[in-house]
Amino acid sequence: MYGWRGKIGHVAPSRGDVLVYEFYRIAPPNIMFLNTTGTIRNIDRKNIERQIEAIEKATLDLADTGSDIIFLGGGPIFTTLGFGSHHTICEDLSKKAGVPVIASIGADIAALKALSLKKIAIATPYAAEYDEKLVAFLHQADFTVSKIKGLGITKNTEIGNLPAYASYELAKALDRELKESDYDGIYLFCMRWSIVAHFEMLEKDIGKAVISGSLATIWYGLKYLKVRDIEFKARLFTTL
Repeated sequence: MYGWRGKIGHVAPSRGDVLVYEFYRIAPPNIMFLNTTGTIRNIDRKNIERQIEAIEKATLDLADTGSDIIFLGGGPIFTTLGFGSHHTICEDLSKKAGVPVIASIGADIAALKALSLKKIAIATPYAAEYDEKLVAFLHQADFTVSKIKGLGITKNTEIGNLPAYASYELAKALDRELKESDYDGIYLFCMRWSIVAHFEMLEKDIGKAVISGSLATIWYGLKYLKVRDIEFKARLFTTL
């Protein structure tokens, strides 16, 4: 049976395809990633509300399938609902599922804190409306956002079809526009754009730590499972 070292569940807001691919490029053998397929096809209020209604059913199904820990993807869901929603929803679902349920944005916050990043620059593929909600959310979590830069995309398939270097280019643009003292590290918000192919290169190029939604979720899951034989060289994984 595969997954005998542990099973990590993920309630995807849309497809979860990039995250699944990147998980298996990073995680060591015999850890299984159980992914659902969500309902968000365009990032707007109607699609977000429809996915909120589907979260509980998907979570309980993943728990029934044997997940040791379950992540709720979709940062824009929780920034739209407001700060604290990631705690209240996950506490309720953890009781119902009988296993820990963590919002992906909660894993991001934990990762930022693990590397002591307080002043952050943020790159996103999203539209300005959702970037503003993210900034407000992080301010309430006691972070300072030095600058945020987005690509203005609202259709999920367009994010998934971005070239593999898109997040790298946007992060490098942020680095060029800021002084070294302006920020502690970069936060790549969104789990549906490619990260793994250039992540180590990006950290070397800017000389600072980088956190991404996908890596934070993978890191948090492996940390919970107490799995440490990771070859991926992102700074975050040195804290396992």
